[in-house]
Amino acid sequence: MASVNLSKYKSSNFDAAKRMAVVSGPDLLLVPIGPWILDEPDLIASMAAWRQASMNMFFARFDSTPAKTRNYLESASIGQANRLLFVILEDDTVVGHIGISNASESSAELDNVMRGVRSDNRQLMQQATETLAEWVKTELGLRQLTLKVSSLNERVIVLYERCGFSLTSSSALKRTESEDLVQLVECADADATVAERCNTMTLEILTRASS
Repeated sequence: MASVNLSKYKSSNFDAAKRMAVVSGPDLLLVPIGPWILDEPDLIASMAAWRQASMNMFFARFDSTPAKTRNYLESASIGQANRLLFVILEDDTVVGHIGISNASESSAELDNVMRGVRSDNRQLMQQATETLAEWVKTELGLRQLTLKVSSLNERVIVLYERCGFSLTSSSALKRTESEDLVQLVECADADATVAERCNTMTLEILTRASS
């Protein structure tokens, strides 16, 4: 399946990016990340700190620093054409981020979902997820979103279920280590070295929209 080029949404200017923002509520916007973010060291530092505080939610675990986060944003979020990350802007304050990766003509993977700042809006991440799902349907014409989540992350699984995602597969995981990186890698059940599993969840966008 051919990949989708999302580069046109990656502006060098924040004001231009904000004009392309996806409206999620009266005071809630999803603003696409482009080269503009490389000139925002304080925001990059905040994103690094959010990742560090929530490291156990991820299958790749490392010491999150502003330098590593900037490199990731430049090489992956900005540099990979089939990937797009949004900052979640509430009342003009960045409170988290959410994105897609591996975007093709029909599907994409929900990626880098993070609330970094507390909000009075208890439905904030559900709103952001549902808004992004609607955007990939109407703007990109995609029919399916998938995601991968730890089986131990029950609170987040419930959130995704509320957004219409359902479990489609579950894989065992094995722990691998290098000098500065711990990864939980999908494997056969017989090779598992940790109790948690990688749950794949899927949202059939057109089916959900027409039901």
